[in-house]
Amino acid sequence: MVSHPRIWLLGRETYAGALADRLAAQGATVHHSEESDPADAESATERLERAIEAAHAALGGIDALVFLDRLRRASPESNPDEVLAETIAASKRLFLAVRALAPRMAKDRVEGNVIVICDDAASSGREGFLAGAAAGGALIGMSKCLAKELGRYRIAVNVICHGFIEGIDTGVRLTAHEQMLFKVMGLGRQGNPGHLAANVLHLAHGGHWMTGQVLRVDDGLII
Repeated sequence: MVSHPRIWLLGRETYAGALADRLAAQGATVHHSEESDPADAESATERLERAIEAAHAALGGIDALVFLDRLRRASPESNPDEVLAETIAASKRLFLAVRALAPRMAKDRVEGNVIVICDDAASSGREGFLAGAAAGGALIGMSKCLAKELGRYRIAVNVICHGFIEGIDTGVRLTAHEQMLFKVMGLGRQGNPGHLAANVLHLAHGGHWMTGQVLRVDDGLII
């Protein structure tokens, strides 16, 4: 188990900076890279390789990749080509990042972790987040395949699906009855980047004996 994991955080979401700060406050060493939308696979690969070089140099090695999928709004009335394009782009970013990082982890003999973070829409569906659900669902499927592919290198791949996080507009509309019910049961409360950081660190520390799993981090909103 790694006592102070070296985390490469890849994502430009609004809460990426806050998550990086909380991870550092809880004992991790973090290098944050803002991902970019690739115009083509070759240039994207080059950019990611440079980002990995910078992260590896800054951290002195990488124990875990934390990949944040951005929150996407879309409804059935949205342009289907745009929804599909977002899904493909998210999958490509994760694929290229893991393809570039896995050989380095294997060379460094690191029992690494890849942690993909996306909204609960990916596993349960949410009103107004058709694109987020499509992209997140693709990332979940890819993560399960990557877990089987990378197991031979002792690299675990898991997904965290989060619920209400402070500073993120999830667009979820609960009825008055649902709001009252969750309040009475003490479930489905809003979290913050610190809660999310604690779950990331649980995986980043290693020694958890999990791979190919989807963790629901929503305070019991969906059981």
